[in-house]
Amino acid sequence: MFGRFGYDMHLGFQDKTDRARGELVTGSYFPVLGVQPVIDRLLTPADDRLKGGHPVAVLSHAFWTSRFGADPTVVGRSAIINGHPFTIVGVAQAGFDGLKSAGQFNCSCR
Repeated sequence: MFGRFGYDMHLGFQDKTDRARGELVTGSYFPVLGVQPVIDRLLTPADDRLKGGHPVAVLSHAFWTSRFGADPTVVGRSAIINGHPFTIVGVAQAGFDGLKSAGQFNCSCR
């Protein structure tokens, strides 16, 4: 079981802000769906246990390629999503863009 909520977001990175479709998801989202990371890691149930932990984001492969030029150094860097800082922790496998909403990135907010 997992939780998700899809919605439109503003993603700021360096000096550029984009509108994007994303999902707020629980840490069980990727494991339940069997999605693998291309770079670094995805969200896990352990992310849900970090009370007061820093929010993290996972980029879809398509968004990572189009917005970030498939630059692997984006992982570990901070992005501003709807005015709040998130650390990009990974990139999901190619072809997975979220459920129904064609999400471009997934976030875990605690």
